[in-house]
Amino acid sequence: LDYTNTFRDLMNENITNENLKDFYSKWTIRIDKQNRGKQEVLTLMRKNNPVVIPRNHKVEESLKEAHKGNLLSLNNLLNAIKDPYTERGDLMLYQQPAPENEKKYKTFCGT
Repeated sequence: LDYTNTFRDLMNENITNENLKDFYSKWTIRIDKQNRGKQEVLTLMRKNNPVVIPRNHKVEESLKEAHKGNLLSLNNLLNAIKDPYTERGDLMLYQQPAPENEKKYKTFCGT
């Protein structure tokens, strides 16, 4: 499961992944047992979980193009992440994880 997209799916109550359906059922039962309503929980989640993040493969792609003198990709990426908590129709390209066949990144705090 992709961390960012999983929280986005939970916030939108759009559970299509079979691995997440069982968790979602248990999670909603737990919410019902708390003093908070589901809408309050979803509002809190929307304030704290971005719908889009600067994914490494998209950053690298944009930087390669910028190095060649083409800033379109970089400008599009910056536009996509400038308001990361707002759901917009033009974000799908930037919400996708890197393809499985791409090299995995190892990142560390401060990099």
